Amino acid sequence: MKITFKHRADYYFWAFALAVIIKGLLEFLFFGNEMLDINIHDTYYVASGLHVTLFNAFVFAIIGGIYSGLYAAGVPLVKKLTKLHTAACMMIFILAWLSLPVLEHYYANSLFDVPWYGDTNLMLLLFLTAFILMQLLLLVNATIGIIKKLRAGN
Repeated sequence: MKITFKHRADYYFWAFALAVIIKGLLEFLFFGNEMLDINIHDTYYVASGLHVTLFNAFVFAIIGGIYSGLYAAGVPLVKKLTKLHTAACMMIFILAWLSLPVLEHYYANSLFDVPWYGDTNLMLLLFLTAFILMQLLLLVNATIGIIKKLRAGN
């Protein structure tokens, strides 16, 4: 029996959301309840690492749901934009997940006091901005697909 797999963006986003949840649960079990400190102006916001991970997984699941709705409605998406959006969103998350702890480690052991080097809040903001900008690809792709569907219906 041969198992076939359709390469659809919603499957990738849902699988990635599941992988993010598993990663978060493993980190919670092995490293304890780590916190994320966010300094905005003169106020610190503290969030549990597990809650941040679950929120990230929720975002990926929602994007997967949007793609699933577009596929169910028969909207013809541009394949290159879909692949670019899917790969970019996942790579931004993976790069943030891998680079932020490394930056924190090197800044803590650095001999030089470079103000921007250890600012993980700035790096987190850059990754978040890049992720939000990538959602414009989904919006453009969905708009193009809806226009194509409406023109084909006329």
